[in-house]
Amino acid sequence: MAKAAVLMATGYEEGETLTIVDILRRAGVECNTFILKRTRG
Repeated sequence: MAKAAVLMATGYEEGETLTIVDILRRAGVECNTFILKRTRG
């Protein structure tokens, strides 16, 4: 089974990301989603 990592960053459009994940899953691709946030150190 194919695998994909879907990366989301601050300001992403949630609906667009979910559409991409939905299409990939329907095609049999295992998806993992990751949210990236900028932090101050």
